[in-house]
Amino acid sequence: MKKCGKCGKTKEKSEFYKDNRALDKLQYRCKQCHNSYKYLPVPDVTEKECYHCNEVKSLSEYYNSWSGRYGKLSYCKPCSLIRYKSSRQTDEYREKAKERSRKFRRDNPDRVLEYDYYIVSTMCNETNGLTKEDITPGMIKLQRKSLKLRREYYKLKHEEM
Repeated sequence: MKKCGKCGKTKEKSEFYKDNRALDKLQYRCKQCHNSYKYLPVPDVTEKECYHCNEVKSLSEYYNSWSGRYGKLSYCKPCSLIRYKSSRQTDEYREKAKERSRKFRRDNPDRVLEYDYYIVSTMCNETNGLTKEDITPGMIKLQRKSLKLRREYYKLKHEEM
């Protein structure tokens, strides 16, 4: 049994749609409330001005966005890519990302170990009867290096095309 966050009625779990992001894997409102929700109508607009380059382009030239006007981002696709790449090239961004990673690894050692076990088992294609205790830090380091090299290889291969 679960209480609907919209109508407040307690209903069976089968009366809720699935949502993998939720703790109980169910949406907060029941199917009936979900289906009655009305989205705002989108006006018959086919073009939009880019906030960065100020060119008027077709809506197909913009990425989708739930929060953007007409359901699109404010920047066209080429400008969005430029902004995305430039923001991640800064040393400040890299340092923040490294710090977030260090903090996560420090605060969640069990999840990190579980992920390391997953990497080793998937990279070996089979666990070969390995348990979490059998996996050494050296194996994890080797598999991560292998994964990094594969990513670099595919990235270089993709750039050549």
